Amino acid sequence: MSRLTANVESSRRRSTLWSTAFAALFGLTYVAAVMTPYGQALDSASLGLFSWLGSGVFLAAGAFRAALPLGLGAAGLAAIGIGLAKGRIADCLRAAGGVSLGFVLSTVLRDYTLIHPNLGQLGYQHNTYPSGHVTVAVLTGVAVVNLIRWHSAAKAVMVLSFAATLVGVVSVAALAHRASDVIGGIALAGIIAPWMPSGYQPRLSSSRRFPSVPVAVSATGAVGISFISIALATSSSTLLALGIAVLFLLAALTLTSRVLRFGVTTTLSDSQTASSGK
Repeated sequence: MSRLTANVESSRRRSTLWSTAFAALFGLTYVAAVMTPYGQALDSASLGLFSWLGSGVFLAAGAFRAALPLGLGAAGLAAIGIGLAKGRIADCLRAAGGVSLGFVLSTVLRDYTLIHPNLGQLGYQHNTYPSGHVTVAVLTGVAVVNLIRWHSAAKAVMVLSFAATLVGVVSVAALAHRASDVIGGIALAGIIAPWMPSGYQPRLSSSRRFPSVPVAVSATGAVGISFISIALATSSSTLLALGIAVLFLLAALTLTSRVLRFGVTTTLSDSQTASSGK
């Protein structure tokens, strides 16, 4: 077995495992946040995560929620145009198909399949899980990462992760979605994303490319936990909301960046070029 064949088979196994893991996350989040009274109470409370920013945040978030998907959509169309110009027709079809599949599945699951039982008049009584905006935004990010040959794929993943995560944040701030809807949208994208690119996926270690990332993640998590601890000791609802918001942002960004890394692939021609350059 050649090294390339071994890499491709290893990539497929990882794709299967990651899809399974994200499917489990999708199901567990739904059961915990939607199908239990305590989960519904916490999830509904997330609608006020950003209320400490003032009443103006609602209007601003609504405007951003409308504009951000358009910006990501334009980036996705530009990436497909670049891919077509380079003759990557199959990759463009897979990218468009993956994003379309995410849109269809999120709509069918949210509006026709999943239910939101009444367990105590907690927030919206209609189902909003998962967020279609988030699913499409994350999958569009995967397509952009994959179809454009970036000088630094790791930096592209980081920038697009922030953009896609911001779609989820403004959805919660605009009271359009609960926090679980955002996590569910990312998880749904994570089920589809490993199969969108046609090349095999090399290991892209953020800790190797960006040694400060683990430190930043740990520090941010510590800050969020500190806010919550102080809030519980002082009965400060503002600090409690701030601490939970920090942890929510950290979780969403971490999951989104993992999904976008599926867009970083190596093709046969890349491998041959690398081998000939040795």
